[in-house]
Amino acid sequence: MRPDVPGNLILLRLMRQDASASNSLWFAFDVDEAGSPVNIRFVRPEAYMRHATMREVILASAQALEQWRFQANGNPVFATGCETQFDFNYTMEYRP
Repeated sequence: MRPDVPGNLILLRLMRQDASASNSLWFAFDVDEAGSPVNIRFVRPEAYMRHATMREVILASAQALEQWRFQANGNPVFATGCETQFDFNYTMEYRP
């Protein structure tokens, strides 16, 4: 599942004009016996927690991660100390 990100994320990116800014969000989590992510934690970049729009993106990403299921050979798996990265690409489209 892809995160449902707020529309003002692109506007925020244009206003910042910071090419060095990270376009990635890192999360740590565990996987329970049913193969569902649990204990989801935002890891970095920490500076994103200071901006309301980025907090919305973090929340949307965590909600998408909650929908994931992990299996090995068709069977749910249990795991701890997992990490994943969400990468965001900013594009502008013209729609007449």
